[in-house]
Amino acid sequence: MLDLREYGKVQRAVLGVEIREVNSRIAKDAGLRNSDGVLITRVSEGGSAAEAGLQMGEIILSIDNRKINNVTKLKEQVASYRQ
Repeated sequence: MLDLREYGKVQRAVLGVEIREVNSRIAKDAGLRNSDGVLITRVSEGGSAAEAGLQMGEIILSIDNRKINNVTKLKEQVASYRQ
């Protein structure tokens, strides 16, 4: 709502990563107890994720102690951090 009022459109954060849901195979290979989390499949050179030190193959399980169990939850959490 704030974006619509201020900018006339919804603004989205650009992380500079490609991500996918963690499935049972990925969870097993990573030694996870369940398939929660989001797998980073690609990091864009020079993007925000690269600057933060994120790497391909890492699995994001939480942000600021908030559980990330799928891509939608990750996007929602990142979107909550407006500049």
